[in-house]
Amino acid sequence: MFQNRYMCEPIEDAKYLINVFRYIHQNPTKAGLEKEVGEYPWSSFGCYAGFGGIAYTEMFLGHFGKGTNCISFLKQIEDEKDEFLDYRSNSRMVDEEAIDRWKQASGLENPQDLQRMDIHTRDRELYRMVKNKIPLRQISRITGISRTSIRRIVERKKEEEIEAL
Repeated sequence: MFQNRYMCEPIEDAKYLINVFRYIHQNPTKAGLEKEVGEYPWSSFGCYAGFGGIAYTEMFLGHFGKGTNCISFLKQIEDEKDEFLDYRSNSRMVDEEAIDRWKQASGLENPQDLQRMDIHTRDRELYRMVKNKIPLRQISRITGISRTSIRRIVERKKEEEIEAL
């Protein structure tokens, strides 16, 4: 909260969500505010351990099957590195790879040309990039179109797909 002003990044798959979940609960330990995961009084850890509280726990407890599995996962540290950041860095592709993936899917040459296309073609191509597993942040970087605009386009395209069914 104090290091960077508002930082947000979309969680695009279940594996990433689970790693973010663990990262959040291990953060007080890594920051030196507690000796062991679960001791920090302002954490929602107690809610998952069955001590009550106001956190909505059903989604994660449902994923792990029971509270003890969830608690074991939250306490699990596989090595000294920050697993959350490791997961992100291992899954990230370089811009050139993202551009090549998009070129193969679209047949177009330069993602920055999207800014000069008619709005319907541009939106279709942006949505194609997302469907080809290129992260929003990276699409924004290689096209010059804001993440907020891309996110809105993707939401609208998904709604259109649903309505078409």
